[in-house]
Amino acid sequence: MKPRRPDHDPDEPAFDGRHRRRQFDRDGVRLLLLRLIADEPRHGYDLIRAVETLSGGAYAPSPGVVYPILTLLADMGLVEEGVGPEQSQRRTFHATADGLRALETQAAETAIALERLQSLATREEHPVRAAFHRLREVARGRLHDDPDNTELAQCIIAILDETAERVAGLKSKET
Repeated sequence: MKPRRPDHDPDEPAFDGRHRRRQFDRDGVRLLLLRLIADEPRHGYDLIRAVETLSGGAYAPSPGVVYPILTLLADMGLVEEGVGPEQSQRRTFHATADGLRALETQAAETAIALERLQSLATREEHPVRAAFHRLREVARGRLHDDPDNTELAQCIIAILDETAERVAGLKSKET
Protein backbone atom coordinates (compact mmCIF):
# COMPACT_ATOMS: atom_id res chain seq x y z
CA MET A 1 0.00 0.00 0.00
CA LYS A 2 1.29 3.44 -0.86
CA PRO A 3 2.10 5.72 2.05
CA ARG A 4 -0.15 8.74 2.32
CA ARG A 5 1.17 12.14 1.35
CA PRO A 6 2.48 14.08 4.34
CA ASP A 7 -0.05 16.85 3.63
CA HIS A 8 -2.97 14.40 3.46
CA ASP A 9 -5.92 15.31 5.68
CA PRO A 10 -6.74 12.15 7.71
CA ASP A 11 -10.44 13.05 7.64
CA GLU A 12 -10.49 13.00 3.85
CA PRO A 13 -10.89 9.65 2.08
CA ALA A 14 -7.73 8.38 0.44
CA PHE A 15 -7.73 7.54 -3.22
CA ASP A 16 -4.79 5.73 -4.69
CA GLY A 17 -6.87 3.59 -7.02
CA ARG A 18 -6.95 0.60 -4.67
CA HIS A 19 -7.61 1.57 -1.08
CA ARG A 20 -9.97 3.86 0.70
CA ARG A 21 -10.68 4.59 4.30
CA ARG A 22 -13.71 2.98 5.93
CA GLN A 23 -16.45 5.61 5.95
CA PHE A 24 -18.55 4.28 8.85
CA ASP A 25 -18.22 1.77 11.62
CA ARG A 26 -20.73 -1.07 11.82
CA ASP A 27 -22.89 0.74 14.41
CA GLY A 28 -23.11 3.81 12.20
CA VAL A 29 -24.27 1.77 9.22
CA ARG A 30 -26.68 -0.18 11.44
CA LEU A 31 -28.31 3.03 12.65
CA LEU A 32 -28.46 4.50 9.15
CA LEU A 33 -30.15 1.40 7.76
CA LEU A 34 -32.60 1.24 10.66
CA ARG A 35 -33.45 4.94 10.16
CA LEU A 36 -34.04 4.43 6.43
CA ILE A 37 -36.23 1.37 7.09
CA ALA A 38 -38.20 3.31 9.71
CA ASP A 39 -38.83 6.03 7.12
CA GLU A 40 -40.25 3.48 4.67
CA PRO A 41 -40.07 -0.28 4.15
CA ARG A 42 -37.08 -1.17 2.00
CA HIS A 43 -35.14 -4.06 0.55
CA GLY A 44 -31.36 -4.43 0.66
CA TYR A 45 -30.51 -3.02 -2.75
CA ASP A 46 -32.85 -0.07 -2.15
CA LEU A 47 -30.97 0.65 1.09
CA ILE A 48 -27.63 0.63 -0.76
CA ARG A 49 -29.00 3.11 -3.32
CA ALA A 50 -30.55 5.33 -0.61
CA VAL A 51 -27.25 5.56 1.28
CA GLU A 52 -25.42 6.29 -1.95
CA THR A 53 -27.93 9.02 -2.83
CA LEU A 54 -27.72 10.64 0.61
CA SER A 55 -23.93 10.71 0.33
CA GLY A 56 -24.02 12.26 -3.12
CA GLY A 57 -22.48 9.10 -4.58
CA ALA A 58 -19.48 9.24 -2.27
CA TYR A 59 -20.38 6.12 -0.28
CA ALA A 60 -22.35 2.99 -1.04
CA PRO A 61 -22.15 0.11 1.42
CA SER A 62 -21.53 -3.24 -0.18
CA PRO A 63 -24.07 -6.06 -0.06
CA GLY A 64 -21.56 -7.86 2.18
CA VAL A 65 -22.08 -5.09 4.74
CA VAL A 66 -25.81 -4.46 4.29
CA TYR A 67 -27.25 -7.98 4.33
CA PRO A 68 -25.50 -9.18 7.52
CA ILE A 69 -26.68 -5.99 9.26
CA LEU A 70 -30.24 -6.61 8.07
CA THR A 71 -30.02 -10.14 9.50
CA LEU A 72 -28.69 -8.73 12.77
CA LEU A 73 -31.49 -6.13 12.95
CA ALA A 74 -34.05 -8.89 12.36
CA ASP A 75 -32.44 -11.12 15.01
CA MET A 76 -32.57 -8.19 17.45
CA GLY A 77 -36.28 -7.74 16.70
CA LEU A 78 -35.73 -4.21 15.34
CA VAL A 79 -36.99 -5.01 11.85
CA GLU A 80 -39.29 -7.63 10.37
CA GLU A 81 -38.91 -9.21 7.00
CA GLY A 82 -41.82 -9.18 4.61
CA VAL A 83 -42.49 -9.67 0.94
CA GLY A 84 -42.27 -6.69 -1.38
CA PRO A 85 -44.79 -5.68 -4.03
CA GLU A 86 -46.15 -8.46 -6.23
CA GLN A 87 -43.84 -7.58 -9.13
CA SER A 88 -40.82 -7.99 -6.86
CA GLN A 89 -39.60 -11.08 -5.07
CA ARG A 90 -37.21 -9.05 -2.92
CA ARG A 91 -37.38 -9.31 0.84
CA THR A 92 -38.64 -6.01 2.23
CA PHE A 93 -37.85 -4.95 5.79
CA HIS A 94 -40.19 -2.98 8.07
CA ALA A 95 -39.25 -1.32 11.38
CA THR A 96 -40.85 -2.85 14.47
CA ALA A 97 -41.99 -0.96 17.55
CA ASP A 98 -38.73 -2.03 19.22
CA GLY A 99 -36.82 -0.66 16.24
CA LEU A 100 -38.57 2.71 16.53
CA ARG A 101 -37.82 2.80 20.27
CA ALA A 102 -34.16 1.98 19.59
CA LEU A 103 -33.99 4.92 17.18
CA GLU A 104 -35.51 7.18 19.84
CA THR A 105 -32.97 6.11 22.46
CA GLN A 106 -30.10 6.47 19.99
CA ALA A 107 -31.37 9.63 18.30
CA ALA A 108 -28.12 11.55 18.85
CA GLU A 109 -25.94 8.77 17.42
CA THR A 110 -28.32 8.35 14.48
CA ALA A 111 -28.27 12.08 13.76
CA ILE A 112 -24.46 12.12 13.82
CA ALA A 113 -24.26 9.16 11.41
CA LEU A 114 -26.82 10.77 9.07
CA GLU A 115 -25.05 14.14 9.20
CA ARG A 116 -21.72 12.47 8.45
CA LEU A 117 -23.25 10.62 5.50
CA GLN A 118 -24.78 13.79 4.09
CA SER A 119 -21.52 15.71 4.60
CA LEU A 120 -19.81 13.34 2.19
CA ALA A 121 -21.94 14.81 -0.59
CA THR A 122 -20.33 18.22 -0.11
CA ARG A 123 -16.73 17.02 -0.23
CA GLU A 124 -14.88 17.63 -3.42
CA GLU A 125 -14.32 14.30 -5.09
CA HIS A 126 -11.10 13.19 -6.75
CA PRO A 127 -11.63 13.73 -10.51
CA VAL A 128 -10.82 10.09 -11.34
CA ARG A 129 -13.33 8.83 -8.77
CA ALA A 130 -15.93 11.27 -10.15
CA ALA A 131 -15.32 9.87 -13.64
CA PHE A 132 -15.76 6.31 -12.31
CA HIS A 133 -19.07 7.32 -10.71
CA ARG A 134 -20.32 8.92 -13.93
CA LEU A 135 -19.34 5.86 -15.95
CA ARG A 136 -20.97 3.48 -13.49
CA GLU A 137 -24.22 5.45 -13.41
CA VAL A 138 -24.43 5.75 -17.20
CA ALA A 139 -23.71 2.04 -17.71
CA ARG A 140 -26.21 1.05 -15.01
CA GLY A 141 -28.85 3.31 -16.51
CA ARG A 142 -28.39 1.94 -20.03
CA LEU A 143 -28.51 -1.67 -18.81
CA HIS A 144 -31.48 -0.96 -16.55
CA ASP A 145 -33.43 0.57 -19.44
CA ASP A 146 -32.89 -2.50 -21.63
CA PRO A 147 -31.76 -5.42 -19.42
CA ASP A 148 -32.39 -8.14 -22.02
CA ASN A 149 -30.39 -6.47 -24.79
CA THR A 150 -27.29 -8.68 -25.03
CA GLU A 151 -25.94 -6.65 -27.95
CA LEU A 152 -25.99 -3.51 -25.79
CA ALA A 153 -24.27 -5.38 -22.95
CA GLN A 154 -21.57 -6.67 -25.32
CA CYS A 155 -20.96 -3.13 -26.64
CA ILE A 156 -20.58 -1.78 -23.11
CA ILE A 157 -18.18 -4.63 -22.23
CA ALA A 158 -16.12 -3.92 -25.35
CA ILE A 159 -15.89 -0.21 -24.53
CA LEU A 160 -14.88 -0.95 -20.94
CA ASP A 161 -12.29 -3.53 -22.01
CA GLU A 162 -10.81 -1.14 -24.59
CA THR A 163 -10.68 1.64 -22.02
CA ALA A 164 -8.97 -0.64 -19.49
CA GLU A 165 -6.33 -1.56 -22.08
CA ARG A 166 -5.73 2.11 -22.94
CA VAL A 167 -5.36 3.05 -19.27
CA ALA A 168 -2.99 0.12 -18.69
CA GLY A 169 -0.84 1.35 -21.56
CA LEU A 170 -0.47 4.91 -20.26
CA LYS A 171 3.05 5.92 -19.39
CA SER A 172 3.79 7.95 -16.28
CA LYS A 173 5.23 11.40 -16.72
CA GLU A 174 8.72 11.67 -15.23
CA THR A 175 8.95 14.70 -12.94
